[in-house]
Amino acid sequence: MNRKEMKATVAQAVLDAARWKEDMAITNHYGERVWLCPSYNREGKRTGITDCCLVDDPCKHHAAIAAASTQQHPSDQKRGS
Repeated sequence: MNRKEMKATVAQAVLDAARWKEDMAITNHYGERVWLCPSYNREGKRTGITDCCLVDDPCKHHAAIAAASTQQHPSDQKRGS
């Protein structure tokens, strides 16, 4: 990979990380902490993302994601506790 291709790859990675995605907790335009989910039109075609639920009151799907992301890896726990 040459230097120009590497810069383009790094730039794309930064942009991808900055984009809102489904199953991501964000602060929306109203200042609320919400989880995002896919949005669909009346024909069932995916049209983007939308607010799903509040972070403080998540749906079952997002509660499971939040629980999984806060669990400690066994190697992070202190021995004997």
